[in-house]
Amino acid sequence: MPLWHLQFTSKLMEFGLTRQETEIALLLLKGLKDMNICSLLYISQNTLKYHLRNIYRKTGSGNRRELKSS
Repeated sequence: MPLWHLQFTSKLMEFGLTRQETEIALLLLKGLKDMNICSLLYISQNTLKYHLRNIYRKTGSGNRRELKSS
């Protein structure tokens, strides 16, 4: 596992993200698009939106760009 992955994972866990939210956040930070994330995790677009709202709320971010700087 790359070092950046471990660093982001530990930082994301400080925000109290669930395992699924952490996985989605890491995929976002890698630059994956919504469609790719849904395919990889076998989730619907609506489920992804639900998790994204939780991720942004818990991290105090408003979008992907802000999440990267959190």
